[in-house]
Order: sequence, then structure tokens, then C-alpha cells
Amino acid sequence: MLPALSGHHWPYVPLPMYWLLERIPATHESARRLGLVTLEQMVRTLVCVVENPSVGARFLAVPEIRAAKVMTETTPDAASRA
Repeated sequence: MLPALSGHHWPYVPLPMYWLLERIPATHESARRLGLVTLEQMVRTLVCVVENPSVGARFLAVPEIRAAKVMTETTPDAASRA
């Protein structure tokens, strides 16, 4: 029987599966696109997008969040606050 996993430990269960799927050529891109990010990576991204709002809708993929490639866009509001 598996031990009970508390709220922040459950993401460790699928990690080996994602690791394996990222190494199979047929599933590499999908596994990277749908992969998991750490809490630190997500918080860093959220802070960045709140501090640097974009004009219109913007979607960040998992690889961008992992690599911290959150491009900053200068908006009139952001420029006046700086």
C-alpha cells in the first residue's frame, strides 16, 4: 500500500513518467509543453508578469516558465510608474 501523500508532495509521483516521456522522440515535445514547473518557477513568473503587465492576452508555455523567459513589455502605465 502506498503511503498517503500530503498536498505538496503529490507532484513527485508523475516526475519519473515526465522524465521518461521527455526522452522518447515521439513524445518529447508534448512532455515538455505539458510538463511540471516548481513552485519557485511559478511564483517568479507571476511576480514578473504582475510587475510588467502586458497589453492584451499573453500565454506562457512550460519551457518559458522553466527558463524564466518572461519578456517584459513596456506599457504606458508601466513606463509612468518607473
